[in-house]
Amino acid sequence: MNRNSIALRDIKLWGYHGCLPEERKVGTDYSIDFVMKFDTSRSEISDDITDTVDYSKVHALIVKVFSEPVNLMEHLARKIMDAVVNEFPAIMEASVTIRKYNPPMKQFNGNVEITLNYPQN
Repeated sequence: MNRNSIALRDIKLWGYHGCLPEERKVGTDYSIDFVMKFDTSRSEISDDITDTVDYSKVHALIVKVFSEPVNLMEHLARKIMDAVVNEFPAIMEASVTIRKYNPPMKQFNGNVEITLNYPQN
């Protein structure tokens, strides 16, 4: 078994997540990384997309889940992780990192980031 990883890095999205009314109204930039590990031995030989986890479908699922506003980044990360690992049972390990740019905090021009791992240790 070849447990290798495929990573979707820096998926840029605009979202309306947050606890404050202005976050839900104005929105802000986000970026998401999703790294998944699974057995790639069949697809390495077959060159057939049906023998792997199709990352374009993972991307589409992430975008769909992200489009539904939530209060907390932790909750959003859990929703994304659960949706992807339930849809693609070949995934053995995964991590999702969500970055929220310019959160509504005084004198803060950076980003807030959460990383959630599967399985959780």
